[in-house]
Amino acid sequence: MPAEPGRSSTRSRVLVLTGCALFVFLVAQLVQQLVVSHLALGQEVAASSPLSLEYIRNQGAAFGLFPQFQLLFLVVAILVSLYVLIVGSRYRSSRIIQVLLGMLVGGALSNASDRIRYGYVVDYIYIHVWPVFNLADAAITVSAVGIAALLFFSDGAIVGKDAAQAAGTGQKDGQSQDG
Repeated sequence: MPAEPGRSSTRSRVLVLTGCALFVFLVAQLVQQLVVSHLALGQEVAASSPLSLEYIRNQGAAFGLFPQFQLLFLVVAILVSLYVLIVGSRYRSSRIIQVLLGMLVGGALSNASDRIRYGYVVDYIYIHVWPVFNLADAAITVSAVGIAALLFFSDGAIVGKDAAQAAGTGQKDGQSQDG
């Protein structure tokens, strides 16, 4: 029996998004475990570059801000991840968008996992002109900047999904009404 039209592409989008999310989550958690097991809290390992490793515990959001809202950060991370997983693969967007959404979800869930297990996020990447952060933070940032840049420079064409059809114009996947 042949597959419904669009069915395999939806499956492909789900696999790309969830695969990237899982990859980011696992790599971020693995590197974090290496840092926690090999560095003492507060220990910095300098490299011969502007980058070094420093193990810190971050109870706040970005840059340690608002530590009193830790439960809120956890809830937001989980809700955003669920939303992206449910809605993100429905759009006939490019593979790069699915990769970027996967990076966002993987990073958010990695930090959420830290908050659940430890009550804080483990940060360890130190670029001496920026506060200490981790791979999950980097994935979230790259994802957000990438999606914003694609939206800005693509005239909104990256969403695709029959967005025009969903809006009731009858257009499909970027086709004009002329043909």
